[in-house]
Amino acid sequence: MPRVTQNTYRVAEFNVSRTDQGRYPHSRANVIDPYPKNTRIMDRLDGEGNSYLDNPMNDLYNEDFLWGTSIQTIRLQSERQFTHPKRDRVLDCLITMGVHDLDSSREPGMSTRGRGIPTSLEMRHTSSIGSRLLSRIDVLEKEVRASNVFVGLTLTNPFLQVTRERDERREMEKAFMTQASKVEEVFQQNRDLSQRLVDLEKLWMEEEKFVRASLALSSWYSDFSR
Repeated sequence: MPRVTQNTYRVAEFNVSRTDQGRYPHSRANVIDPYPKNTRIMDRLDGEGNSYLDNPMNDLYNEDFLWGTSIQTIRLQSERQFTHPKRDRVLDCLITMGVHDLDSSREPGMSTRGRGIPTSLEMRHTSSIGSRLLSRIDVLEKEVRASNVFVGLTLTNPFLQVTRERDERREMEKAFMTQASKVEEVFQQNRDLSQRLVDLEKLWMEEEKFVRASLALSSWYSDFSR
């Protein structure tokens, strides 16, 4: 994006200038790191794609942070001209008004004859919040539309309806086979246990016969000894 000066970022016919010309010695996030220059701040917000919207600018003090969010706002509003042709133009004008600077050629205190009003930190703060909320609403509306389209296609398209029912039937069959396998496993365990009980019962009967035979033999031996 073009820069008018080292302190001004420009998108289309809109300028966003740094309001405070003071310099801070160190970063807000780390007192060791030097404070970023104006050109460095603009470089962060001047890349391709939408990554500039995710930059939190944690190392900037409040006034420069609002300058950064104003740059984000003016970029976002310029992009919405193409992505949202049916946008609310009055809302766009109100948001842009809060971050756009007056013509730098005007002297301080010169009347603008109703053509514009000077921006302020309060206006930048309000416009930045409004722009980000509007962007979030756009994202949510897109997600809702995509969800409604999918549901509508599923309900109206016979092929998708049959496919969904077939998938549900397969899931039910899979669950039934899993349960049947568990029942078969329990049955096999019970059958093995029953067989062991039968074997133990046979062993007990044989042992009882052996005890009776031993008692009879002992009785016979006692009688024979007499």
